[in-house]
Amino acid sequence: MTDDASPTDDQPLDQNDQLLEPLVEQILSDVLEEWIDHGQQHGRKNIVLQTPDGEPFVVVKGRSIEEYGGILLNFFPRDAVRRIILECELFLQDIEEQFSGGIDFTWGEAGREATLYSLARFASASLLAGLPSRIHEAIKDQYKESMHLAVTRYYGDFYKQLGIKADARPVTKERSRRAAARERERFAALTTKLPNVKAAAGRGRPEEITKRSLLDAITARRERGEPVVAKGLANDLNKDASTVRKAAKRHEIELEAEE
Repeated sequence: MTDDASPTDDQPLDQNDQLLEPLVEQILSDVLEEWIDHGQQHGRKNIVLQTPDGEPFVVVKGRSIEEYGGILLNFFPRDAVRRIILECELFLQDIEEQFSGGIDFTWGEAGREATLYSLARFASASLLAGLPSRIHEAIKDQYKESMHLAVTRYYGDFYKQLGIKADARPVTKERSRRAAARERERFAALTTKLPNVKAAAGRGRPEEITKRSLLDAITARRERGEPVVAKGLANDLNKDASTVRKAAKRHEIELEAEE
């Protein structure tokens, strides 16, 4: 861009653009303020602090109800927000290329820069909102992996005495299948909440709600300061409320009473 470019110019951004850093600061400030307000609305104190040189960071904390441990860490989102903006910029460039074959395409009244801002802000806000639950998932995955490694090592030592090798391939295949299914279910539940979007549907008979997925959803709602009720969990898990109640009863998990 030229020196006299303004935030309303319908021009692409790049890594060295003079408008990139002001946009990073604007989105960072907006999403952090939104994150604090969201916590206050749900009776939770979302903490934002600054380093001596002025870089903001959020304090993420929580404890797993499944006794996998707790977390207390500082997350510095500026680099992630910058990367999100550049990724969104590439997406907009792809859109422009798709409609460059003679089709009369415009960004509408809002303009290209406003579209970029809206897209990047939504992604940045989603990053912060999902951070606690994703960190807990990572801890649980690491716990499971540690146990699998320990058991596999034991079998390796045991079978070594018999002169044969232990086969870890079935365990590896099953872990990969479960991880892929969990990610698919999570993304389907998130996209269901988006307007004018057809969410991914499961194949064949609907899968039952597992104890782990139900506990994950409960943990996420408690971290967000939201009530742990069947209707809310149903929305999070992309199920109906009666299915959630049946699953909670089957897994002997007590939910909060509906208001």
